[in-house]
Amino acid sequence: MNDDSKKKSRWPTIVFVVLALAAVGAAIVRVYWRTDDSIEIYEQIDLAIAELESGDFTDEGDPVGSLDRAISMFEELKRELPDELLPVRNLAVAHLLRFEVDREMQQARFEATSNAIEALLKRPDDKRVATLLGTRFLSKILELDPDQRTEKVVAMVDVVPRGDKDVLVQYALYQTASLALDADHQLVAHDALRRAQKAMPVNLYLLKLLLLDQQAARDPLIAQTLKDARPLIEPFRRSIELGENVDDSGIGFDSLEYIDTAIEAAENGDWETVSAKTLFLLNGVTTIEAHVRDADMLAPHPLDYILFRLSKDYRDANPMSPPISNPRSTEWKSGHLSDTLTQLENVRDVVRIDFDLDRRDEWIVLTDEQLLVIDSIDSDSNRKSTKIAAVGTNIQWSMPTNGHSILVADLDYDEDQIPAALRDSFNPYFHADVDVIVYGPSGVTVLENTYLWAGASRNSSDTNNSSGGSSKATSSSKTSESGKRELVEKIQTGGLDQVRGVRSAILVDIDHDKDLDIVLVADGGFQAWLNRGNLDFMDATSWSIFPDVGDRQVGLYAVDWDRDADVDIIVACERWGTGILENMRHGQVVWDRFEGPFPQRGKDFITVFESDGNVSWDFAAAGESLHVVRTVSPGARRPTPLDSRELSTSRHLGVISADINNDSAVDLVVFNEKKLEVAFGRGDGRFEPLSDLGPSGNRLESAQLIDVNADGWLDVVLIDSGKLVVFINQQLGKGHWLKLKAVGQTDNAGHAGHTGIGTLVEIMSGGRYQASVVQGQTTHFGLGDDQTADVVRIIWTNGVPQSVIQPKANQVLVEKMTLKGSCPYVYTWVDGRYQFHTDCLWAAPIGLQAADGVMMPSRSWEYLRIPGEQLTADNGLYRILLTEELWEAAYFDHVRLIAIDHLIGTEVYSNEKVGPAAIANYQLHTVRTRLVPRAASDKHGRDVSDLIRHEDEKYFAGWDRRIRQGVTDEHFLELDLGDLGAAKTTTLFLRGWIYPTDTSLNVAFSQNPEIDAPEMPSIWVLDEAGDSWVEALPFIGFPGGKTKTIAVDISSIFRNLRDFRLRVVTSGEVYWDTAFFTVDEEPVELREQVCGLATAELRYGGFSASLPRNPHAPERYDFSARSPDPRWPPMRGHFTRYGDVTHIVEQADDRMAVLGSGDELELLFHADVAKLPVGWTRDFILHSVGWDKDADLNTVHGQSVEPLPYRDMQSYPYQFSGRFPEGPEHERYLREDQTRQSDRMRFWRHLPRTYGRKR
Repeated sequence: MNDDSKKKSRWPTIVFVVLALAAVGAAIVRVYWRTDDSIEIYEQIDLAIAELESGDFTDEGDPVGSLDRAISMFEELKRELPDELLPVRNLAVAHLLRFEVDREMQQARFEATSNAIEALLKRPDDKRVATLLGTRFLSKILELDPDQRTEKVVAMVDVVPRGDKDVLVQYALYQTASLALDADHQLVAHDALRRAQKAMPVNLYLLKLLLLDQQAARDPLIAQTLKDARPLIEPFRRSIELGENVDDSGIGFDSLEYIDTAIEAAENGDWETVSAKTLFLLNGVTTIEAHVRDADMLAPHPLDYILFRLSKDYRDANPMSPPISNPRSTEWKSGHLSDTLTQLENVRDVVRIDFDLDRRDEWIVLTDEQLLVIDSIDSDSNRKSTKIAAVGTNIQWSMPTNGHSILVADLDYDEDQIPAALRDSFNPYFHADVDVIVYGPSGVTVLENTYLWAGASRNSSDTNNSSGGSSKATSSSKTSESGKRELVEKIQTGGLDQVRGVRSAILVDIDHDKDLDIVLVADGGFQAWLNRGNLDFMDATSWSIFPDVGDRQVGLYAVDWDRDADVDIIVACERWGTGILENMRHGQVVWDRFEGPFPQRGKDFITVFESDGNVSWDFAAAGESLHVVRTVSPGARRPTPLDSRELSTSRHLGVISADINNDSAVDLVVFNEKKLEVAFGRGDGRFEPLSDLGPSGNRLESAQLIDVNADGWLDVVLIDSGKLVVFINQQLGKGHWLKLKAVGQTDNAGHAGHTGIGTLVEIMSGGRYQASVVQGQTTHFGLGDDQTADVVRIIWTNGVPQSVIQPKANQVLVEKMTLKGSCPYVYTWVDGRYQFHTDCLWAAPIGLQAADGVMMPSRSWEYLRIPGEQLTADNGLYRILLTEELWEAAYFDHVRLIAIDHLIGTEVYSNEKVGPAAIANYQLHTVRTRLVPRAASDKHGRDVSDLIRHEDEKYFAGWDRRIRQGVTDEHFLELDLGDLGAAKTTTLFLRGWIYPTDTSLNVAFSQNPEIDAPEMPSIWVLDEAGDSWVEALPFIGFPGGKTKTIAVDISSIFRNLRDFRLRVVTSGEVYWDTAFFTVDEEPVELREQVCGLATAELRYGGFSASLPRNPHAPERYDFSARSPDPRWPPMRGHFTRYGDVTHIVEQADDRMAVLGSGDELELLFHADVAKLPVGWTRDFILHSVGWDKDADLNTVHGQSVEPLPYRDMQSYPYQFSGRFPEGPEHERYLREDQTRQSDRMRFWRHLPRTYGRKR
């Protein structure tokens, strides 16, 4: 072997194509405060890592320049720190990314990348990482020069240690050996795959590869592999059916049935059946989120290998000084509770919350005998006052069961119980009141908080005493003229009332359908119960994979741990230590134990927080000791440990994270039976040693941090020997604060839980990044000396972000949720600038569920009308811009501009409706004589003629109540068309827009029997006798998104030939601007000409600001006011690379320009079509073929660009016979054009990158 071969032989392997969720760029702003001797080194490391992370992706900016700067800085660090691993490893990462990003310069970068990886290989302390980076480099080399395949693969296989038990190393060996074509290396690959799968038997991706390998080789061992696979696949049974939906015959398939059939066939030697069933099964497995996660796990991105810290020896010799040198201590004073509260005995749990929407917090107290709601107010608004005076006991509910804990939140969206006339007098913050769940050894009781209005009567069937005890509710009303409140036990039809021995429980929206579900630990282990939206819960335990936690207390904390926009649950238990119930969406969570430096055993309590501002969650787990783990998220799908420390070896009964001294650094409070201790945070991830907090007791059972007297400082509420005790924080004026109330849709649109639980709140102030998860009505932040926060960003549980700029300190900030729209925007060039025109692709949703497991139909083509005055030529070109400014992906296969020339005085319309081809086929409708209805009225008989007579952006909205986004009470627009007795052909034109539901709301509607999905517009007419209204056209389509015009043939719908009234009936959120009609229109001369496509360019554009609008009008946007800042969480997968895409969109061929959030596609069309004759004018039709995929968390494959759609697909997701087109052109398209990935962390790190600064 020559010297070059020896060098090359040091490159080990990893070849798997990295999915976007594993890839991260964007700089981490780490603001450290260091000693003078080392500040330059530490700052250079921070800057170099920031450049390295910024240079991986190509959304916009200068990725190559960032990587070159990172390489230069790490080279300098390598010279200054010759013994340190950090610059050597990070140089290898930077060179490898530089090699991959600049495809045109790969040959020139080959030697530099080889040298960097070889330098890492020479280090005795980093062989594993060097091997894995080298393997990735190998795969890229083979793409460049396939002729080197055999030489390089043989060299690699010789180096990779075959006996290594590391799953990544064995997978690397498998991938490397698989690249060779000879039998010997294929055998090596097979053995390596077996070892990898044995090392990680729960990995679905490895299982798929092994089954494919065994079925291809007709290996009899496949029968045992399938038997082992059965329990692994069983929890994904429902997800597989949802993902693949149907088989070739159109009949839903059962994955376990396929496994059993394949096992029997393998044992009988029927390899044709084995192959068919196994391949069908694996097609289904490939679609589920867990498979994507497991594939990502085997393919770490190079950024995952970044080193962030120098060696311990260097850090010990050059310590970093803390950002907060003297954390503020705290002072406490015993608080005086009312007699009602102090006299309570055997208290088990307490929650302080606004129970009755009166803008004041009440005490909800659980004792062994009863649940009480005690209305109490501050006797003095002065912050020094500590006395709390009770108004009285509002509600008392006798306990028929043995409960020890309560959960409190709005569980039923009951804002609509408040009469419209009285809503303004209620709390402007929260319009839906909180409900209560009591749990304990005897089970779970769900209590509905109801307001019985004066004169109303309660139906006795609304209550249920399932436990055999007596449910008794009493109340004293503060608004006696209106009615009274009651707690009413809710009937459970799904079996929740049969659960026993509940030890732990948490409210979390695991299926992201906007209502809160319950995850609990009871006799028999973990259980998941999904809320139907009406306080009735259904058992979904079998959908998930849970650990066996034994019979001990389990700590649960809901948080989006891996920043992929869905809510996970972090678990601490005595048996397993710590781990994650990772949200796989569609109501499924999957257990994964934290390994390595994470706590392994003896933990019962957990809290999650952000301690160092690096946009990666940290946590503390308590039990037999107190363990703090700090993490980093450079490129992984989830945080990885940065360091792990034990703060205490004593037994603790709980741990709480909060900023109790308002210095902007999170603190940790723990307690045992006698006292509370605090570890004050420094803001850089470090904590002061534990010290006595001050408050103590005789037999402490629980502790909470609550701002009891509403002064902005967290107080201590204890249960001591069954009695309530309060200690008031006395830190007067020593730190500023901000409290947030995150209100999920007060108009009951249902886009997030009304109390916001699970919502992420981020804040920047004074250069420091803080983050917290909403767990109740109020979320608290300390601001230190800052009197104004720079920005507050809220990311709701449906993934939608919104920001508040520069809120002042020392206030309660109320932020109501805004709604997200849908579909790409169309801008047209008018007199020297782009103006917003409308949106597009409305008929082409993919992955959208109409109900749980029922897919919405999709139609790829669309013809949009552009009036001539809204598109003017610019230097012989018509310019149109298609932008993706929402949380979705747009797929444009073909875009064409058609000029429609016609006589002046004639209007021309296409049919811009959403609906099947039978009612929406492309047709030009001409209007020479526009007829206006003789009368127009709403369902109450009110005259609305002025609203629908002119196209004036004044819209008719006919409903009385908006039930959810896109759903209203049934309403209609009644039109009197006059005398149509002699008419032969009548066409009705309706101009308007729709605010739709989304897939998560559709799933919620299908679960909740009390809410129907919206009925889309239909037309009703009078029957022959004129006595009753009957349905004439059951579905007429609807205008897609922003304002558009639809045409409806009504020539033969009338039954009563003396009365030509009709009603457009719907319960959808449809707004009508104009209604007119034509009668017996004669054909007119038209001239259609295709404007040839000159160029099409894809690039990053950003996001336009909204324009002012009239009431009920759709949003419009100002292209001149654009922001480049990221607005939405990223989608994974491969988007189309930036640049010229003319060849991609000039014809419909399933090669498409795929746009992500912030992208824009500029299309220039030739304006040199035939000149207009005298007396003629020109309008346009924009014809597109494409699709749109919303990133809603219940959209099937909604978080990924792939699988790509295509014109001939029968359904999306594909049926088993479905496959994206193959062939040289499409392979070249995928290889050369579909190469761009979104920067996963750019969105999440936007705040510290933008607002971070050193103090």
